[in-house]
Amino acid sequence: MPITCEACKENINVTQKRIKCTICFSTYHSECVKYGENSAIRASWKCPNCIVSQCKSHNTNTPLPPEKKQQIKNQRINDTHTIASQSTQDITPSNTLNCSNLIRSLEEMLDNKLKIVKEELIEQLKATIFLELKNEILALTSYTSQLQESYNNIQLENDNIKKDLELLQNRVSTAETQVLELRSQIGKQQQIARLNNLEVLGLPQISNECPTDLIIKIAKHAGVNLEEKDIEFAHRVQPFTKVQGRPKPIVTKLKDRKHKDAILSGLRRQKGVNTSDIGLGGKDKRIYVNEHLTPENKLLFKRAKVIAKQNAFKFVWVRNCNIFLRKNEESPVIYINCDKDLSKIT
Repeated sequence: MPITCEACKENINVTQKRIKCTICFSTYHSECVKYGENSAIRASWKCPNCIVSQCKSHNTNTPLPPEKKQQIKNQRINDTHTIASQSTQDITPSNTLNCSNLIRSLEEMLDNKLKIVKEELIEQLKATIFLELKNEILALTSYTSQLQESYNNIQLENDNIKKDLELLQNRVSTAETQVLELRSQIGKQQQIARLNNLEVLGLPQISNECPTDLIIKIAKHAGVNLEEKDIEFAHRVQPFTKVQGRPKPIVTKLKDRKHKDAILSGLRRQKGVNTSDIGLGGKDKRIYVNEHLTPENKLLFKRAKVIAKQNAFKFVWVRNCNIFLRKNEESPVIYINCDKDLSKIT
């Protein structure tokens, strides 16, 4: 707390000279009371107020006129100034050195006190920071533990999902294999059901036609004596790929497979059949008679012909609804059952 001069009411700095009353212990600037450096006077120095008070304590009970009181007061103040002036005149180099040493000692004491306070503040600050850091670390540790637990749970769930996914993938793979097998079996059954069938392409469609009679005429051109009773059915069907202006194909099923094979063999000998060969008028057109393949086998046969051409295969044919390839007369015959078999000719 700063010390205030009782005369000028201003703070007394550490570096400013001061003096303290030995009676009331009030502090004054040395300049305000005109005090020198006489250590003898300092030990018994009294402030003006205390000097006045002591003078009053020796008064009798006889009242004094106001003028007399003012004279006494002025005299006391003059005496005080005289004492202060005398004390100033008594200043010596020795007293100045002692005062400097005292100030230096006070400064050292103050520095030590400030150093101690500073160290205490630093220690308190360190303790506070350490406690806060410790709490933060504990909170982070707890949060990290929660995150680790959550991560472990997620990892466990992920592992379970992976196992379930792997199981499902195996099931899907098995199901796909089964589906492929079933499709293959169904395709084979459908193809077996068509073993006695013939498909006729390019035969012009006329009104009031009889597909059965047309089949009998084609068989006759192939050298096969076919009667109506030998034909289970014959009718036009929607084409697998519809082309504008192209007539619908005729599908016929013969009761005996020998008749089908004989017709195909006879047509190969005859180098095919045209519309004029079966008595149809108009522009002569080529008629194609093939084994009746399923849509899947038709696509497979088409791809086989393309790949065979790219790889210089000389023979591509169908017999009993089976697809075969042969590079030349001396090479082995390759049976094509599915798309995987096409890799054999690449």
